[in-house]
Amino acid sequence: MASLLAPGSDPAAPLPAYTVARLPRTTRIVTGSRRIGALVTLRSPAAVLLRDTALTIGGLLPDRFLLGRSAPTYNWQAPALGGQASVPFECQGGA
Repeated sequence: MASLLAPGSDPAAPLPAYTVARLPRTTRIVTGSRRIGALVTLRSPAAVLLRDTALTIGGLLPDRFLLGRSAPTYNWQAPALGGQASVPFECQGGA
């Protein structure tokens, strides 16, 4: 966002462009968080058993599978605004 801010300009001016650039990613993160929250708060014995069984099986999967599921969240590049390149952050998976 700093790349859109000209010296002496209104600091709030680049916010709409920055919001448009980041909204798809943050929407995916919020949606995923809501899904996880819904799973964590299950109360039905059958649903809890199903959830716990799925988590147990998931724990047996290789790290690269679980990290691959998280890659869109952790392997991201800040939006390139104003012509400046962004620097990626990469999540390094094990085995």
